[in-house]
Formats: sequence, structure tokens, C-alpha cells
Amino acid sequence: MDTRKAIAALLTDQPADIDWDLFADPIVSPVRSYFEAYAKLPTYEFMKDRMHLPEPDAPWQVYLDELLDDKFVRDAMPVLTEFNNQYRTETAKQSILKLRENLEKLREPSRGQQFTLIYRDLSRHERARATRSSRIMTGIKPLDDHRKGIAAKGEYVIISARLNVGKSWVAQTIANNIARDGHKVLLYSGEMNADEVGFRIDTMITHASNFGLSRGIVQLSEDQLGEISGIQGDIAVLTQKELNRMARPSDLRRIAKEFGAEIIVIDQLSNMQADGGRGLSRHEERSLLSTQLKTLIETLNLSVIAVSQLNREGANQDPTMANIAESDKFGQDATLCLGLVKEERNLKMWAMKDRSASIPEEKWQFTWDVDSGILQPIAAGIDAVAAILARQRSREVLHEAQERVELLE
Repeated sequence: MDTRKAIAALLTDQPADIDWDLFADPIVSPVRSYFEAYAKLPTYEFMKDRMHLPEPDAPWQVYLDELLDDKFVRDAMPVLTEFNNQYRTETAKQSILKLRENLEKLREPSRGQQFTLIYRDLSRHERARATRSSRIMTGIKPLDDHRKGIAAKGEYVIISARLNVGKSWVAQTIANNIARDGHKVLLYSGEMNADEVGFRIDTMITHASNFGLSRGIVQLSEDQLGEISGIQGDIAVLTQKELNRMARPSDLRRIAKEFGAEIIVIDQLSNMQADGGRGLSRHEERSLLSTQLKTLIETLNLSVIAVSQLNREGANQDPTMANIAESDKFGQDATLCLGLVKEERNLKMWAMKDRSASIPEEKWQFTWDVDSGILQPIAAGIDAVAAILARQRSREVLHEAQERVELLE
């Protein structure tokens, strides 16, 4: 079979599903690389001259059937080798029956049943029980209480709010909580450098003043430093400084695999660019970015939490699905969309969209202090009082440290 003609038919008909194992010829690698980078097949016109492709003379299905047969023959070779070995030690009948059974198994993956019998196949209950232990707690108590955290695999979370409301702070809080629970988190920070992120994480753990830590006024004790270094999980921080440009999904894929990340946190989507997005309009490029992030989630089998700003129409109102900035594709693709509003020292959070749980009628409210890293649900009265006291103590420590610096000067 002419592999180039098969590729030409593939790119002409653009099927939804492609089994790349069907292609034994490495000539298909440019098409596969394009698909893995952009989550779609290139057009025939785009690859025609690059790969010297002929005109397709048959529909893709014709070549698919031939490729399936070719793959069957390739996969059958080790089975036949095993048959030859068994034939010497077992009876002819036993060997032939095993050969037939093994050959039938080779056909099953590509020719097998493509649907599920709901009343006959109840294995979904076992899978549901298994997923209870494959969820990750965000450390945001009302959210975790309502939906039992987020799925360890396949979740696409968007956190949206107006400018300077605290989206990054909330996303970093969730990253810190997940890491403290023993997981590996890849955090892309499009605005803050690694030290700034690190000081903010230090504050969330110790409640020492972030202002004081980042300026060298406040020093952490040995016990506090030991508490931080003793955390079992970890956060790998990627910034534009390391890349000399905005991050792309391919960057996140590469580093997440190298680091072994279980969750990716993106701060924020406006500081990312799609792979291969040059020449597209901003809306098209943003839509492609969301598609590539979905592909990233599927290929790496993990979850993504991303920060998104509101568009101009939503600048003077509470966040809604309609005003997530730059592309409605982010909201469409997301499994969970969280909105944030800041009211003086309090923060309100709610689910604007949730594919796996109901939407709560009431917004979740928190006491919030950026400088001391405190985010406490207001519903828990005792915790709220404790948060206020911790905030006051943090300010007292900062004031005392500033007085000492002034005396030394």
C-alpha cells in the first residue's frame, strides 16, 4: 500500500479519531507531530508540497481497512512465533486453539464493540468508587465540602474575576494547598517571578507578613523554614523569564512530564500563547489555546486550573460565563468555572458552571488578608475570629520588625 496516498486520504477526509499505531511507516511523523501540537489534523493543502503527497484516489475508509489488515499482520508475527514454539511441546490441537484465540484478540481492539450496554455493564459503579480516592482537595473548604475537591484527572478549572480582585492569590493558594497535601504542582506565573511566588507561598504556610518577607524585614525562624522544607509535595514555578517569552502548551507538556506534575496551575491565560497561533486572529488563537489545553489534559492525564480575566463588558459587574475574557471557548471547555468578587476585607466565591455538581444558591464568603496569607470561610465563626487574631498578630510582628530596623539604622 502507498502510505503517501493513505496520508493524503486521511488529510482530505479529516476523520475524528486516528490510531497512529496503524502507520508503520515513519513518513507519517510530521502529520502526527502536527496533530499532537495543535489537537487537529493539518489540511491536505498545507502538507501537500511539504510531504510531496499525491492526489488521493480513494476515500480514507478504503485505506483504513488496508491499514487495519497490515497492522493485524504485524501484530500476528509474535503470536505465530509463539505458536511455533508451543507446537513442539503441546499437542497440535491445543496449539491451534491457542493460536485462534490469540489471533481473535488481535482483532478485538480495532473491530470490537463501540458502544456500552447500560443495563448489562455495571462496571461504572466500580469506576465511580475508584474515583473517590482519585480526587484532590483544593483546601478551599466550602468548595471541597460541596464537590469533594477536583478530579485528579480530566478537570479544567477556570478562575475568573475583575482586575486586582485576587485571582492569582486564590490560584496560588490552591496550588499551595494541593502541594502541602503531597502532590506535585506545576505553576506557570505569567506576571510574578519565582521569588515573588515563593514569598507568597511562605506567607500562606507561616502567616508571616508577605510585605516583610519580600523586603527582607521579616525573617522566618528555623522551625518555620523546617516546616516549609519538610512538605512532601512540591511546586515547580515556570515564568516568562526562563522561557524569554510567554508559555505555550508544549512548554507545559514538556516540563510537566519532566517534573511529574499531577496538577498544572496557569496564572494567567492572557499571558499564554497557543502553539502555531501565528497569523490567527486573537479570538481564533485563544480558541486554539483552549483546545490545546484540553488536549494537554487528556494526553498527560491530569487536571488544569487556569486564571482568566473578565472582558471589558464584565469590568463593572460580577463575573458571568458570558464575560470570561478573550474567548467563550474557555468557558465552554471548562468543567468548573469559579467567579470571585472582593468586598473590603472579604472575598466572595461561587461556581458559575460545574459539570459534576449542582450550583450552590449562596456565594461562599471568606475573610481575606493577602499580607498574612489568610483565607477563612466566614461561616466558621471560630475560624473567622482566629483569622482576625492571626492577622493582627502578623501586623504586630511586622511593626516590631520595622522598629528594630529603624533602630539599627
